[in-house]
Amino acid sequence: MCYNKNGDNMKDILKIFFMVCVVLLVYIFKDNISNFIMDDIVYGGSNKVLTYNEYYLDYDYGYVQNTDSKNVKNRQEILNIFYTILNSGDTSFSFYCSYDNCLNDVKDLIESEYDITDINNFVHPYNGFKHIETEYDSLGKVTIKITKSYTDDEIKQINEKIDSVYNSLVNNDLSDKENIKNV
Repeated sequence: MCYNKNGDNMKDILKIFFMVCVVLLVYIFKDNISNFIMDDIVYGGSNKVLTYNEYYLDYDYGYVQNTDSKNVKNRQEILNIFYTILNSGDTSFSFYCSYDNCLNDVKDLIESEYDITDINNFVHPYNGFKHIETEYDSLGKVTIKITKSYTDDEIKQINEKIDSVYNSLVNNDLSDKENIKNV
């Protein structure tokens, strides 16, 4: 039996290179992998993707930003998820805590007088909330259920009234200045 030392060394180098590539890819996509494991394996695919209604505002602020992450690593990311959920117009959503004090931060944000309530100032009034309910489990899954400030029927009535007032005050035959005075 012949032993080819150069061939075996090349195989070892390729194995090491392959393993480094795999580790690097896992590191780069760790959030996606974590979300997949939590969503599809631990919770059986019960977690949904956010949908955005017509009142969604594509704005980021210094205080809060839209995010597509469902795996939070700090308090600011929790605020960003709450903002994104409210801004989307969705009424329920789940995300995962991936740092030690996360559930305490969620509780503190919900119980604070300002933090979560302030987010209403950054979303369209029709996406604002009247009440937020949170549930959490031992695996770090946080589920948010939102009661909106306005029901769909109330939004329809408000929009109809706005259209009626607008149509009674604005006349296409008048100049912009005259229409502004009327309004």
